[in-house]
Amino acid sequence: MATCDDVKLEELRRLCGLEVDEQLRAGGEGGLTTETLRRWLIARKGNVKEAAKDLRAHAAWRVGFVPKGRVVTEEVQDDINQNKAFLPGFDKSGRPFCIVVVSRHQIKDAEASKRFIAYSLDCATLLGSNKPDWDGKLNGIFDLRGLKPSNCDLATLRNVFDLLQHHYPERAKQRSRLVMIFLAMAVVVVVEWNSPDVDIPVVEQLPGNAGVGLHTLWLLNAPYIFYGIYKLVYPFIDPVTREKVRFVYGKEADAELLAAFDPEVLPAEICSRGTGRWVSVQEQYERLLKQQQQQQGQQTCQQQQGQQTCQQQQGQQLQVVSSLSRGEGDGLQYEDCEPEPLEGPLEAVESRRPLEVVA
Repeated sequence: MATCDDVKLEELRRLCGLEVDEQLRAGGEGGLTTETLRRWLIARKGNVKEAAKDLRAHAAWRVGFVPKGRVVTEEVQDDINQNKAFLPGFDKSGRPFCIVVVSRHQIKDAEASKRFIAYSLDCATLLGSNKPDWDGKLNGIFDLRGLKPSNCDLATLRNVFDLLQHHYPERAKQRSRLVMIFLAMAVVVVVEWNSPDVDIPVVEQLPGNAGVGLHTLWLLNAPYIFYGIYKLVYPFIDPVTREKVRFVYGKEADAELLAAFDPEVLPAEICSRGTGRWVSVQEQYERLLKQQQQQQGQQTCQQQQGQQTCQQQQGQQLQVVSSLSRGEGDGLQYEDCEPEPLEGPLEAVESRRPLEVVA
């Protein structure tokens, strides 16, 4: 018996139709999968018509925004060259986590930055999908050391809000957007701080080639004025959200990060006991895409092998049928024997008993 949830999902699928499914596939998403339908339905609080309207709009946007199926490296090379975003791996619970070195962000092209945000979110989603039990959430570590007014980019923050609200539903709920609004408030009034320079190695560039929700955001060594602004807006933040935002400094930062992450995935510049390396979004994405291509190649190979096996079996069956039609027998030896007596008019029916299979 179909549940209410199943009925709504099928109604949403029907309202979206084949065109939306094709647009999502062309835009690099998996079409109208049950997971996609459920995510949009939850994000629109169970309203099927609203979910269908917004999903149609998203599909049309996605196929235009990502005509090649994904944001390619060449489109975001300038943001990549800033070496500001990293996806080293997973926390102890299997959630992907990103590290953002905020002081490296340069205000240039807001539209390009929007593409880079989509590029990074798609990468995080692909990374998380490798974990069957992934809950769709992402951890973040924002390294705020050396933050300057030149890093304060409200246009990019607006693009973040737009992407999270309209194109990465449920994986970026209202509470995580509220956190970003707080960050926007903070950078508006930020002034030049005398923070020590941080020696973070530049990741060597490689050759060119979901959406997620927030679980915990660590703000590492934030300037004190930044923390002061947070305390001003603290009473207006949802209690659940408060638990997601963590200001950490020095040894306290090490303790909290090591409680959530294995030291093997944390760079030493982020955690003094970390032994991990800086894995840029680009490097991680290229690795994941290569892995995906290999898996698709293996599936294609298995399908082809399956078809060949099926064809061989069909050919063998045809040979047997052909030999039988020519009176060549079925490959079995038989011994003549007296038939057992049968009742009725079938007593004269002959019987043959197979002895062995001829090699």
